[in-house]
Amino acid sequence: MRHPVKTHLPSEEAPIEWAVTADGVLYTAQIPIREDGSIETGDMSLQADLTFANLKRTVEAAGGTLDDVTQVLVYLTRKEDFQAMNGVYRR
Repeated sequence: MRHPVKTHLPSEEAPIEWAVTADGVLYTAQIPIREDGSIETGDMSLQADLTFANLKRTVEAAGGTLDDVTQVLVYLTRKEDFQAMNGVYRR
């Protein structure tokens, strides 16, 4: 059974959830969105910082920690952003 996870992220009118658990597994996807619904459009480091902060808070809202995460997929549209994103990811 699927259970929505209440997060700090803004609720949209679309019939989606930022995170759900099913059979003990958390499913989530993150973007650089602020609590007020605005999107971070600054450089890649700022976007990655906010996205990973959202991931951390979402995992914690589901009762876990980042140590519980088994896979992270990152999609970038520009290869020039890999270095900045990897720098944030390594933290």
